Amino acid sequence: MKIIKTFFAITIVLTISLTALYLFMDREALTLNKQTRASLPGEFIELDKGVVHYEIKGENRKPNVILVHGFSASSFVWEPTFGALADSGFSVLRFDLYGRGLSDRPDSDYAMTLYVEQLKALMDGLDVDEPVNIVGLAMGGAVVTHFTNRYPELVNKLILIDPLVVAPNKPEAEPLKKPLLGEYLSKVVLVTKLRKGLEGLVYDANLYPEWDANFDEQTHYEGYAKAMLASVRYLMGKDFTSEYRKLGELGKPVQLFWGKNDKMIPIEDSKLITDVVPDVEFHAIEKAGHVPNYEQPQEVNQKMIQFLKG
Repeated sequence: MKIIKTFFAITIVLTISLTALYLFMDREALTLNKQTRASLPGEFIELDKGVVHYEIKGENRKPNVILVHGFSASSFVWEPTFGALADSGFSVLRFDLYGRGLSDRPDSDYAMTLYVEQLKALMDGLDVDEPVNIVGLAMGGAVVTHFTNRYPELVNKLILIDPLVVAPNKPEAEPLKKPLLGEYLSKVVLVTKLRKGLEGLVYDANLYPEWDANFDEQTHYEGYAKAMLASVRYLMGKDFTSEYRKLGELGKPVQLFWGKNDKMIPIEDSKLITDVVPDVEFHAIEKAGHVPNYEQPQEVNQKMIQFLKG
């Protein structure tokens, strides 16, 4: 009897402790709606799957360059690129993918189709009726590749930056697949890891003191952890090599950047692209990790502008 009482006492204490930890780690105190967005920067447009946050810079309101960010950070990662391209005469669009930044977090499996159709709906909503140049970073590289393969008539040139080709299937991430346990870990472990992940993203984390504040904003809005968990569950072990092969068969001009010190997607993966995309213009960037456009903007912007104008 004493053993049973001890067991129940331990169970109660453990349950209270885990619940308290969950509530403490849950950062999502805010909701994205019409009222909260009224004081937020940028512009918003309602599409079929939800409201999307975007910005356009340049003389023309119809963009001819579209920037697509990656897995966990929002469109702030394009800050050095956004202004440089606009100053060079382009009309540039950057936006937050669903689940990130200030865009809605719809109930979804967060597969590639969601982002592809988001980009298509955004172009339609902004009356973009001419082929555009699209730039994709990391997971965004896979997104723009899928988009180009589905809507080749809408794409002029393509720029890939450390693109995701094969997503890892790490054993330590297996618990995230489990119902309820994954939902718990997404708040307690996953978001915290993403928030504190700068050192694994860049060559020198000390150079970017503004990163944490820019990244953290999105984590305060309801649904971010849910979107990250769904994205992890979808991506684990996915191989997109066939999509890059299809891209190579389209014969469109493709430029490829890779940070030589990328710890997230190693530069060795660049061969997966260069093997299947003929005549790709490849640049390995020194002293850069996973976001060379953010780390070495002067070099990357110069080469990007030359490619787009060439």
